[in-house]
Amino acid sequence: MTELTEVDRRRSWWRRRFWDLLIVLLVLFIADTLFWGRSAGLEDGTRAPDQTVYPLGGGYPIRLAQREGHPLLLLFWATWCPACRDELPAIDRVARKYAGSGLQTLAVTDEIGAEARVAQFLLDQGLTVPVAVEKGQARSAYRIGTIPTVYLIDGNGKIAWSRVGAVSESRLSEAVERVLYAEPATGS
Repeated sequence: MTELTEVDRRRSWWRRRFWDLLIVLLVLFIADTLFWGRSAGLEDGTRAPDQTVYPLGGGYPIRLAQREGHPLLLLFWATWCPACRDELPAIDRVARKYAGSGLQTLAVTDEIGAEARVAQFLLDQGLTVPVAVEKGQARSAYRIGTIPTVYLIDGNGKIAWSRVGAVSESRLSEAVERVLYAEPATGS
């Protein structure tokens, strides 16, 4: 009978470990599905919404549709977001690397009233990526639920690639090169 009890204890231990492992895998699957490396709310190939954003520090409003003819790397981010702070230097390097090839870049934040903090963050980090502030309409139009979210819009104004969550510099560069070196933009 002692032997049977030992066998039962082992089975019980394995059953508990099985359920523990299953729960961990389920949590990882949900996190992967919801946050890591998935496409953003708008599907690739759809027309990018025309929205107006405002340059950090003032200036004329920027209509995103006016940027057609050149690919646009569009990042939605915030200074309070750790993943955004980690990703922004890579975005800045990619923007600098491909600016001569026609890539335009814009990092959009909704930190209205905190423009001085945003500007100081950029200065402290030595970043030169253009930043704009929006009032929630662009986030809604682009279906931003989680930041950072990156959209790569081709020269025809269509979404060519998108990701939710931080993206590596190499993966971003690959996506930019695919868009930059595809057929030239022909307009709408």
